[in-house]
Amino acid sequence: MESRVKLLSHPLHPLLVHLPIGVLVTSLIFDIIGLATGTAVWAGASFWMIVFGTGGALLAAIPGLIDYFLLPLTRETHRLATYHMILNLTVVGLFIADIFWRLSLFPRVPVVVYFVPIGPFILSIIGIVTLGISGWIGGQLVYHHHVGVTGVVNAGRM
Repeated sequence: MESRVKLLSHPLHPLLVHLPIGVLVTSLIFDIIGLATGTAVWAGASFWMIVFGTGGALLAAIPGLIDYFLLPLTRETHRLATYHMILNLTVVGLFIADIFWRLSLFPRVPVVVYFVPIGPFILSIIGIVTLGISGWIGGQLVYHHHVGVTGVVNAGRM
């Protein structure tokens, strides 16, 4: 089941997901460092990582959604793809809520967020755990069900 959305013959969805995943995970790392050190710059960096990671996730969702509707998926694969999509939309919703929660704690748009708020920090943890589960399902779709790939390569045989 070859992807319908490609760039230079490479499926675009898997190409685009890595950056927002890395940026969102980094936001949680920055929150942890900010909590541990009490240094304001980490909290501000985490906030902007969440903003850019969420935007990147929305961008990555477009080719994923196109493939979801256009690829001929088996019943099992469609079920997994639906779970993957629902979990990813949940992650985006959690991080959008995280952004607004953090912004609500400050009267002006922050240049630097002065502390790591505990509520949004917990929301970020939930978001990253959910993202990990969804990423695992995405791996199942690619490596076990061969969604979005041209051919099957058995790396175990030479």
